[in-house]
Order: sequence, then C-alpha cells, then structure tokens
Amino acid sequence: PTNHEMPRVVGSSAAAAVADTKPSACTGSGRPSKHYHQQPDDFEFFGQWDPPAHFRGNGAPTANLPHLDTLRMNGLQMMRAYTASAMCGTSRYSTITGRYPSRSATSRYLQDGAAISSVIIPTTKLEDVSGYGQDCSNENLAAVFKANGYRTGVMGKWHLHHFDDRYGYSYDAVTENIRQCGFDVAEAIYPENLNRPWAWTSGAVSHNMEHMTAEAIKFIDESVESDKEFFLYFNPTAPHSSGNVLEALTRFSCLDAPEGRLEVEPVIPGMTQNVGCKAYRRTVINRASDTSNSALGSVWVDDAVGALMLHLDSVGQLNNTFFLFQLDHGQEGKRTVFEPGVRLAQFIHYPNEIPAGQFEGLVSTIDIAPTVLDYAGISGSDSPALYSMDGISWKSAVAKQDIAWNDRCIITEHETDRAVICGCDKYISLDSENYSLTLREARRFGLVTSSSFLGLCSVNGQYVSSPATSLEGVAVSNSVVSEKLQQVLNCHLQMTRPSASQSYGDCDDEIEFLLRTLDPPTTTLPTASPVKSGPSTTASPGIATFVPTTSPVATVATPSQSNPTTAPTKAPNQLPLTEEPTTSPVETRITSPETKTTAFPTLIPTPQLETKSPSLALSSIPQEDTSSSGHTRCTAAIVWGLFVVSFILPTYNNLFASW
Repeated sequence: PTNHEMPRVVGSSAAAAVADTKPSACTGSGRPSKHYHQQPDDFEFFGQWDPPAHFRGNGAPTANLPHLDTLRMNGLQMMRAYTASAMCGTSRYSTITGRYPSRSATSRYLQDGAAISSVIIPTTKLEDVSGYGQDCSNENLAAVFKANGYRTGVMGKWHLHHFDDRYGYSYDAVTENIRQCGFDVAEAIYPENLNRPWAWTSGAVSHNMEHMTAEAIKFIDESVESDKEFFLYFNPTAPHSSGNVLEALTRFSCLDAPEGRLEVEPVIPGMTQNVGCKAYRRTVINRASDTSNSALGSVWVDDAVGALMLHLDSVGQLNNTFFLFQLDHGQEGKRTVFEPGVRLAQFIHYPNEIPAGQFEGLVSTIDIAPTVLDYAGISGSDSPALYSMDGISWKSAVAKQDIAWNDRCIITEHETDRAVICGCDKYISLDSENYSLTLREARRFGLVTSSSFLGLCSVNGQYVSSPATSLEGVAVSNSVVSEKLQQVLNCHLQMTRPSASQSYGDCDDEIEFLLRTLDPPTTTLPTASPVKSGPSTTASPGIATFVPTTSPVATVATPSQSNPTTAPTKAPNQLPLTEEPTTSPVETRITSPETKTTAFPTLIPTPQLETKSPSLALSSIPQEDTSSSGHTRCTAAIVWGLFVVSFILPTYNNLFASW
C-alpha cells in the first residue's frame, strides 16, 4: 500500500480522515490521500472533552474511551466547534454540503414566500428540486470528490432523504437513491431512525456496529487494491435511543443487518476476531459504566474507531489520513440554539500535517466541506464541480494558530429560532409567535425566554465550560454590542430567505465591520477573545502542553473482559457477503462563478399554489418527532461518514405523509 501513488480519503460522520501514499510536490508532507469523517448519532459530549457549561451545572459524565482519547491526544482538538443546527439530519446536511440547513433546496421549495425558513428535519433533505438547487446530484462533498476522481462511500445512518416506509421498504431502492448523490458505495445503510416502520417490516434489525465497520474496512481495501483515492463517510447509529442498545447487543446478532440476514459474521481485528460476535458483544456490556444507551453505545463506537485506526495502520495509511471525529450535536440542548446543544466535540488526527494540540477559534459544521477540499487540494478555480458554500476552510488558520478566529461570528439555526455567536458574545433571536423547542427547554431550565444578548465568558475572558452553570439564563445589558450582533443576524436572515435566488458572502462586510468597531462592554462580561492571553500569530500558538501518546494501535488487544480494547494485528479473513484565510476568515470561502440556481431537473413537482405567507408556509410543515431522546492540486484520498438519498415524491400534498 505504501507504493500507491494515488492519495485516498476515508471519512465518517463522527470521524474524518485524510492520507497521503507518497511524498508530494506540494508543501509539507503532501496532500492527504484519505478523508474519514465520523458523526455518531446522539453521542455524549463527555467531561474529558471540555464540554460547555450545563443548564443545571451538574457537570458531564466521563467514560473510558481509549481509542477516541488517543485520537484526541494525538490529534487536534477544536475547542469551540459548533453545529449549524442541533438535530441529527439538519447537522448532517450542513456537514455534507458546507451550507446552512435553511438553504436546502427542499426547505426553500416548501417555504418559498416565507420570511424565514423553519429548520427541521422533514424540510432539510439532500434532494434536487427544479429551480431551487441540486443538493443531491452536484452540491455536496461526495459529488465533488467523485468529480475529482475519488472513490466515495457511505455506511450507517442516512436521514437525508424523504422516505415513506408505510407501504413497504426496499433496501435496494434506498441505496440506489444514495448513489445518485455522489456515492459509489452505500452499504450497511439505515435510512431513518430504528423506531420507524422500515425497521419493523425488514425483519430483525437493530444497531450493528460490527457490520458497519466491516463494510468500511472492505471499502478501504477495495480502494487501496484498485489504487483509487477515496472519501468515506461513516455514521454510526449508536447510541441513538430509537433502538435500545442493550437489546441490540443481547437479542440481535452481527448477522442482523438492514439489507437482510447476512450469511457470514464479520471478522474484525479489534472487535470480533478470535472471539466471535456474541462473546465480543458481552465485553461491550462488561466494559460500559452502566447499561444505558449512552454508556453502551459509546464503548461500541469507540471500538469501531479503534478497529478502523488499526486497519488504516495495517495498510500504512493511518498517519497520512485526515481522520475527523465529530458529534452531530450536543445532547443536553438538542433541538435548541443554546450552547449545550450547538457546541460539539471535534478532533482531527492527521500527524503528517497537523501537529497535536488545540485550536481555540470558532468553527462550524459548515466549514468541514471547504476544509477537507482544501486539504485535498480541490480548491482552485480549475477544480471540477465546486459550488458556493457558507463555510470557510480553517486549514490556514490552524497552521498559523490565527487568533482572529477566536472572535469569528457563526450562526446556528433551529425551527425559526436563530443565534449568532461572536467570540464571547451571543445574541439569540426567539420566535415569540411560534412555540419552539428552544423555548420549551428555556422554560424548563430557567434560561432566557425572549430574544436576548448573552455573555459566554467569565470576567477574565475565558469561555465558561462544564461543570459550571450555563450563563444563558441571564441577559446582558449592552445595547451597542447587541445591536451589532443583530445586524449580523439580520444579514444572515436576508441572505438565506427561502427563495429560488440565493447569494453567498453578503454578510462578510457586516462581520468585518462588527469586529473592527466592537465597543467595550458595559458589563463585567468582556467581548474580547475567549483566549485573552493567546499567543502571537507568528509563533505557533495554542499548541497544547500535553505530550501525545504513542501510536494508537500500540494499545489495541484481543477483546476480553479484562482488556477488551486490544486486538490482533492480522487483517480479517472473512467479511459479510453483502456487505488560507488571513486575519479575515471570510476571504477563503468557496464560491462558484454563478450562485443563482437555474434550470435544474424537476424531481419534486412544482405545486400549483399561490405565493405563501410566512404563517401558511410554516403551518403546513410538520414538526419533527421529538419522542427519541491557488494551491497546486495534489491527488488525495478522502474517507467521510455521510449519507445522501434523493427520493421522488408525486405531489406536494403527500410530501410529508410519513411524518
């Protein structure tokens, strides 16, 4: 494998990886040949990862997750990472497209004429809509990588496709729709949550981390053998409570898969090899702190991360793979715009180019797409299939430890509520006319219940983290700063109004003006950078003081009750038969020559409706189910964890019949 000349990328929704197979003519050690992006479903923001302050100040749980902690300690930890929207599907949309969920073609089509998009899962899908966008066929990461010669794959949860399973379910149809969105391979696919009819009617199926991991390993091997650079998007379903994790481990087997009963159990070093599926699953239960979905699921996902790292190392690609692990959202504040919902744990392991340490700048899920394309060398005007994005690459900012990013402004969205966060300052805009989940949680935990200016830092300018109590219960009086943040937010709302015409970058001047003219605060909460004593931009500041651990694979052994995270070094012998911004970050946003979408193929018929008022548009949309808790281009491979499905629906009236 070390002689392969084509770089590859492996990725998943909880982790992403990039690797080089040989030295590059580009600067540094070369472009990554693999991108791996992993985004587990409803994963806990554990205490050792420095989560935000909690609603009740009771701190966050900790867990023994050796592989994820090795990834973090040997990699880059993003200390202020955010999601553009704190729900599974909306967060995934922003990650795979580099755009705010309010820009999805389906959302703008369904709400055209409204003053503001209601950002919810049923309206946020990766589908083409004539006149509104080509989210599936062209405007997503997989499609861009494929157009640039990459082999692309996805495993795990999808959730980005209108899916009516009331009258039957076809796995082949689901995976074919996903492949239309830029993926060469779509296996071990879970189209929706496990509490939906598809899971009941397709036979015995629940969480199956072994099957997903085996398919990811198979995809990597096939890409290496064919000398293809690749991009892998890997989305574990665990620990999402729509499927009981303890039941999955005890009442189901490794053969129970979403595509049907497998013929051969997956044999995976670091998981099932030498012990078998049933015995391995017992070790997951024995190692977990309790039998909750979170405790069991986190151990199971951690094992999968370890197995994939072990395999990448066995084919000589671990250190030159851009491996990204990322939560889809926070758990305590899920479905809100408060910090415990919108803050993420995010780690990048890429030793060949990114030194171990920390980055204090504000980054968002919308930045993932432009960043991994930048690392892969797919960022120039001559690169095929690039399109306009809201996000910007943080590659240069990380390399320089650019402290300007500590005050960067980002937006987060849910329903018709919005928040703008600029360093230590935050403005929340709550829709007083429509009861929202953000308002529900605000009343439950005693947080602000109206549009408010908030401070996120202590008197010494440090971002307030767990186990402290959230500062979002008290509004701050500073009309000057509050007004300026509202101007940034209003610009965002104008730029993302649900209409066929869209523009990008129009708020850059507003943000730059805000940062240049920000007045001193009138309260004890500063508006300066959260890292007040941050190092200069010329020295390599912000590198953590911890000493990176040794190679992750050195601590991996055969599963047992005493040391179940260790694994043999041999490859599996069987697999299932089926399966650079400057100080102004906005300068490197990816944009296409033409930002207005025109003449797209019609997949969802245009409804014969009059122009909708905002109230009509929003009232016709069902709410989600809340019952579940220039560079020289160098070839590179990327592995990513994201699923995309396009589904043709006959009429507007039954568009959400299944919700």
